[in-house]
This record gives sequence, C-alpha cells and structure tokens, in this order.
Amino acid sequence: MNNVNTSVGNTSVGEEEYTLYGKSNITETLRGLTFQISANSFFQTNTHQAEVLYKLIEDCAGLRDDGSEIVLDLFCGTGTIGLTLARWVKHVYGYEVVPQAISDACRNAKLNNISNATFVQGDLNKIGGDFGNAFPKPDIVIS
Repeated sequence: MNNVNTSVGNTSVGEEEYTLYGKSNITETLRGLTFQISANSFFQTNTHQAEVLYKLIEDCAGLRDDGSEIVLDLFCGTGTIGLTLARWVKHVYGYEVVPQAISDACRNAKLNNISNATFVQGDLNKIGGDFGNAFPKPDIVIS
C-alpha cells in the first residue's frame, strides 16, 4: 500500500491510498470470527496475543450469560473486541474516528452474521454533552 500524506506531522492516514500489489485488505481469524482489515484501520498486529487479550476482556467484563448487557466499545477500530463479545450480549455500540475502520467494522459484522452491533464514525475527543443520548445506558465500557 502507498499512503500519501502531504501534511506535516506524524500520521499514518493520508489523503490518498494506492494498492501497489495484491489486495487492498487482509483477512484474519480471531476468536472464531473472520475480520477483513484495510490499510488505514487499526487491528492488533499480534493475533496470538490478541486472542489472550480479548479472552481477558471477556473474563473481566463479568457477563451475566443472559444476553442483556449493552457494550460501549470506544475507539473500536475494525470492531474486533465488540464483535467477539456480541454473541453474549444484547447489543454492541462501537465508536471510532477513522471512517475506513468503521466501514471495516460494519463489513466484519455482516461477514460474521452479527446483527446486534452498531458502529458510528466520530471523534471521541470532540463529543458533546448529548453523546450518551445516542445509545442505551451501557453495562460495559471498553476503551
């Protein structure tokens, strides 16, 4: 991938992106789910350790096993953490600033037949006082 960034500063997301060779995304399997990840999206690069981390998150979440929890996944990237919890909760709401990551998260939910996940693009550093009105009160917050 060739990512063109004309601005001054340290950023990995540029204004233009070109696929020089191969596909424009990669596919990974994590905790029994398949994820497609584009170049400008965040994904844990060490998938073995991500398996361990996501299991730890699941264990620490203290899920009630009745499918009633609302999960708020802040800075969700491609949706991997929220989607791995989705099978045990009522609904997952993911928020992320990178538009391509949100697109990937939505695609990953469909790819894995997960219908109880909503992903929203927005800058969490600039949220207003009405932020909590966009979803039910969460039982679990991941950040």
